[in-house]
Amino acid sequence: MVFAGTATADAYIVVFAVSVLVPLLFLLDVVGLDPFNWLSWVVALIAGAANAGFRWLIAAGVFWYMATNALGGQGRYHAGLPVVGFAHTPLLLIPLIANFTRLSSPILIYLVPAAWGVLIMSVGVQAVYDVPKDKAVLAGLAGAFGYFLAVFIFQI
Repeated sequence: MVFAGTATADAYIVVFAVSVLVPLLFLLDVVGLDPFNWLSWVVALIAGAANAGFRWLIAAGVFWYMATNALGGQGRYHAGLPVVGFAHTPLLLIPLIANFTRLSSPILIYLVPAAWGVLIMSVGVQAVYDVPKDKAVLAGLAGAFGYFLAVFIFQI
């Protein structure tokens, strides 16, 4: 798997869409964020973009550290950014799971997309950092842990 130079930017677009646009649409629908108050939207988009970027960088750092230092893989930090970014895609399923199933527990609602994201990172770590298959799931779990750690640190 070879990523082009634009893959990191494409991955950030995915991270931004999942982490910023979907929650803002939720706020518009549920909380009633005023759609005509442009200043609140601009501030929310800028703060959300920065927050999403920091969470992505932290998750990718944990992913890279686990893959290279703990599991014996080889590669640079920036090679894992697209992998972790594209692993955010299953999180788009959360509103669908929450609205169209009878699951009431937030843990169960996050479980399926999180497992899918771990699988994406497990496959990506094999290609990007040359980690063996038997250890790849650990790197995927570390990336997911890094994401939830970053969410905990940058709560907004």
